[in-house]
Amino acid sequence: MAAVRLSRSACRGFSKSGRHMLTPSCSIIDWIPRRSSHRAVYEGPLKQPVKLVKIFSLTTCTASLVGVPLLVYFGKEGVPLVAKLGMVSIVGIIGIGSTFLLHWLTKGYVRKMDYDEETDRVRIETLSILARPIHSEVNVADVRPVEGRKVFSNFQVNNRGYFIHPEVFEHRKLLARLLHVVDYSDEDGDS
Repeated sequence: MAAVRLSRSACRGFSKSGRHMLTPSCSIIDWIPRRSSHRAVYEGPLKQPVKLVKIFSLTTCTASLVGVPLLVYFGKEGVPLVAKLGMVSIVGIIGIGSTFLLHWLTKGYVRKMDYDEETDRVRIETLSILARPIHSEVNVADVRPVEGRKVFSNFQVNNRGYFIHPEVFEHRKLLARLLHVVDYSDEDGDS
């Protein structure tokens, strides 16, 4: 096993009582030892814009949820309550619905992928609905072609679709195995 990405002391803060506590920026994945044989083979070109759009969408969703009751309470007195509730419902549905739609479209976007040649496993990083990283480790043998219509997916594992940009993938032989295509490259797989 190789070094840990963050040391335990980097993830700890102190509460008022002087006891150790985890800071919000640390997750359990930060404490998991990394194998030195994992090698980065892919980094999504849209990883930062997707995260920023998700954060913006969460902000607007929160603002609409906070603003909806305020619109009813402080709205114009001459407007009937039914009209206020109708307007508020539309604003709330748009605010919440757009956030869930964005998550549905981007939940399979692979931000980063590492490959371990010894175990033939890949570590995939995607984003949760709250724009937090989700790490999954899967066997390459479990990767299947996309079945049916899945939005923004070019391979799947355990019936969950993932999307990568093949043009920026570094390990061409692994890419051919993930996408189930014939590899015509003459290199060792590192091209």
